[in-house]
Amino acid sequence: MADTDEAFFNGRPSEFNCYAYATGDRCRPSQVGGLRPGESAAKPISKFTPFDLKNALIADGAVFAGEGPDIPPEREGMRLIGAAISPKDESHEGDFHFYRLDSGVWTHRPGKGLVSGVDAEGAPISNPALAKRDYRQVLINEFHWPYNYKYFVGYFYFPIKKLKCPERSVDNQNFPDHRASQPKEAVR
Repeated sequence: MADTDEAFFNGRPSEFNCYAYATGDRCRPSQVGGLRPGESAAKPISKFTPFDLKNALIADGAVFAGEGPDIPPEREGMRLIGAAISPKDESHEGDFHFYRLDSGVWTHRPGKGLVSGVDAEGAPISNPALAKRDYRQVLINEFHWPYNYKYFVGYFYFPIKKLKCPERSVDNQNFPDHRASQPKEAVR
């Protein structure tokens, strides 16, 4: 797990969601509900179906790597993420959840909780497609999370890149070393 990422996201539990953590997007703190798949491409997901989630991720620049359960190999310059969805039902509108692989270790950020390497039953995550993803009976920061991410949508490669965050972003305020790596004309 990337220690600086873990510290960054754990230090901002209400600002960044599982998608921001999985993709490493430090630029856009949450509005309502957090960063949404497809938002980077101005095509945010509107329906919580596997088809719509897959298309939103691809619009954001992800490359589909397979439905699982076999884990695709890691690729240089790419982050491997796993995506799951909790469909709309009588108690909620639906939700998505993401996992990421760093140096052979799967982690995720459940709800507004801390970065974790365990699933909904407390077992280490060795494969997100096979992990327990029913959080309906789990307390996260003293909050009952109403989601069962019963559909594993698949694995995706997401480009690892230094994001050029807007001047007002959280990342630039708290991680000046990141800002210093930008082209001089972008630094004020």
